[in-house]
Amino acid sequence: MNIKEIKCKNCMTKSKLTDYVINPYTGCSHGCRYCYADFIRRFQNIPDKWGNFVFVKVNCVELLEKELAVNKPGHIWMSSVCDCYMPLEGKYKFTRRILEIIAKSPYKNKFSIEILTKSVLVKRDFDLLKQLNAELGMSINNLDEKVSRLIEPFASPPVERIKTLREAKEQGINVYSFISPVLPGITNLEELFKELIFCEYVWV
Repeated sequence: MNIKEIKCKNCMTKSKLTDYVINPYTGCSHGCRYCYADFIRRFQNIPDKWGNFVFVKVNCVELLEKELAVNKPGHIWMSSVCDCYMPLEGKYKFTRRILEIIAKSPYKNKFSIEILTKSVLVKRDFDLLKQLNAELGMSINNLDEKVSRLIEPFASPPVERIKTLREAKEQGINVYSFISPVLPGITNLEELFKELIFCEYVWV
């Protein structure tokens, strides 16, 4: 795994998908075979295969406080081209520090927050998600752990993701699921809908 510490120009980035995205890392160690974010290798001339590199944005947290003050109100999505709760987050804790800064900011009411992950590490931050009234989503495309290990080898098992969503809901956090990608012959939508019926909503 190629792990490198880098500096970025912005922490909050304007996006066509939502108002703002925050990606504390470039790349992702979950190694999902289908990940659309692989395109960033071309844009940044990264020779490593997707899943084999993570660049840690060491100044992202420093930039955020000022950006919260000057940026227009909007919705923040964490994260669009990485999983902000990949295993390295356990060491760096940048996602947690970002949430802490927003929670303490006098400008926090300008922004709504949404997190999408495949990692049960998010349970560590339930306290901050509740404080920020953030939405928590889990990306799931099948319930077979053997299949999951082949196509998303280092993400948390699908059953554990659903269990984490249930725990979040029990603690009063708004939860949703993102069924993606829909894989012919693998993704059983009816089965997933039954398992995820407790969610506020489900994206497909």
